[in-house]
Amino acid sequence: MMIVKSHELKISESEKSMSEFLQVRTNGQITLPAVTRRKAKVEEGDLLEAIVEADGSIRLVPKTAV
Repeated sequence: MMIVKSHELKISESEKSMSEFLQVRTNGQITLPAVTRRKAKVEEGDLLEAIVEADGSIRLVPKTAV
């Protein structure tokens, strides 16, 4: 069993939130654009938790293995 720790992405009030369209590919894969990865401080191999909200939206939350 892996224990994971959440970390929040803090965006200053001067920065606007961003939105990107992603296409689901073969085997359910998506690609996060480079600008999205940079802003979220997500790198290759990082662990993300996919949370499906009550309204059907999907939230990706970066996690850190401890």
